[in-house]
Amino acid sequence: MIVRFYRITTHSDRSRRHKRFKIFIQTDSQRELGQEALVVALALGNWYRSSHLDAMTHEYKWVKWNSKGIVVSAGRCASPTTYPLLLTSTDCPKFQMNSSLAYTSIHNVRATGASHVSILVDIYQSSPNTTHIYENNLTPNREQLKGLIRQIKSYGMKVSLRPQIEFGEKRMTSMSVSSLQSGRGVIGVNFTREEQWKEWFGNYTHIMRQYASLCKRESVDLLVIGVGLSATVKRGEWNTLIETLRDELGPSTNLTYAAVSGLESQVPWWDKLDYIGVDGGFDMPDSVAERQAKWNYILYDRNDSLSKLHQQHDRQVLFTSLGYCSGNCPEGPEVNLTSQAQRYVSAFEATSDIPWLEGVFFSGWSADPTFGGLENYCTTPQWKPAEDVIGKWFGGARDTIDPDYASACPCVL
Repeated sequence: MIVRFYRITTHSDRSRRHKRFKIFIQTDSQRELGQEALVVALALGNWYRSSHLDAMTHEYKWVKWNSKGIVVSAGRCASPTTYPLLLTSTDCPKFQMNSSLAYTSIHNVRATGASHVSILVDIYQSSPNTTHIYENNLTPNREQLKGLIRQIKSYGMKVSLRPQIEFGEKRMTSMSVSSLQSGRGVIGVNFTREEQWKEWFGNYTHIMRQYASLCKRESVDLLVIGVGLSATVKRGEWNTLIETLRDELGPSTNLTYAAVSGLESQVPWWDKLDYIGVDGGFDMPDSVAERQAKWNYILYDRNDSLSKLHQQHDRQVLFTSLGYCSGNCPEGPEVNLTSQAQRYVSAFEATSDIPWLEGVFFSGWSADPTFGGLENYCTTPQWKPAEDVIGKWFGGARDTIDPDYASACPCVL
C-alpha cells in the first residue's frame, strides 16, 4: 500500500472556493497512483496544469462524443439534517435563470469546453399517488427559461430541456436506483382505477406540450420527455404522448427519455425516440480496477448492457445525467474531493471513444456561479478538481469568471 499526503494552497484564500485543503491518497497499483497524481495536479491550479499536467496524464485524450454536456439547475440545497432522499428549498435562495449571475455560471460551463447544456426544470405533484401536476414558484418561468436558452446559444452551445417531477417542494436525489424507485419511480404504482391513469397522463401531456411549445419557439435541440418514471413506462399512453410532442415540435428538436440506470431495458418505445437516455445513478467502488470492471459490466457485460440495448434499437446512447458526490452527500459533512475527481476520470476513460455513445451530461451544476468549492460535499463539480477533469477531457479554455463573494448555499444535488 502506497500512501501519499498532499497539502495544496490555491491562488486565493478569499472564499471557501479557494482555501487551503488536504488530499489523502491511498493506492495499491501504479495505474491508480497515476490517477491520483492527476487529481492532485488538477487541484494545484492553472499555473501548474499548463506545464506539468500533460506529462502526468499520458492516457488522456479528448472525448469523441457529439454531446459534451452539463446539467444546470437553479440554486436548490439541502441542510445536513434533511431527510436523505429529499432536499428542501428553504435553505438557499433560488437563483433566477435569466439573471446576470446565472449567465456567469453559463460562461463557466462554456469554459469547460461543454458543447451542450441541459436545463433542469422542476415540476411537481403532491405525492406518487396523486394525478395533479403543476408548477410553483420554484419552477423557472418561461421568461427565465427563454433568457437562459438564448444565453446558452449565444455561446454556441446546444440546449436540452429536462422537466422532471418532484414531490411537493422537495427535490429527490438521483444517486441510486433505490432512491429513485422510492420517489418518482413509483408514480402510479398505487393507482387502482384506469381513470387515475387517464388523469395523470392527461395532466402530464398538457404540461409537456407547453415545454414542447417553448422548445419550438426557441429552437431547443433536445427535449427529455420524462425522468425516472419507471412504473409508467409500460403504459400505451407514452406512444400517444410521443406522437403529440413530435407534432408540436416538428423535426428540429430531438427526443429522449431519462431512464434509471439498470432499468433501461424496461422501456418498450426507444424506437420512437432519437436517443436511449440513461440517468447514471450508480455508485462506483474506490479502486480503479473495480471501477473499470463496473463500467465494463454496465456498458458490455450484463444481459441488458447499454451496448446490447444500442444494437437492439439502433439508437445512440446518451447519459442524460451522470455525477458523483465529493463526500457523503446529501447528509455531509465529510468532503472527499479526490474521490469525486477519480470517478470522473474513470467515467471518461471508460466512455470517451465509444462510437455508439452520443455523449454525457454531467449533473449538479448550479446557476449560482459561486456555488461549490472545496468544502462542498455534494455532486456539483464547480470549483473542485472534478471541474478541471471535465475541462481537460472536454478541451476547455478554462477562462472561468470567479465572482468575489461566497455562495450562500451549503449543498445541492
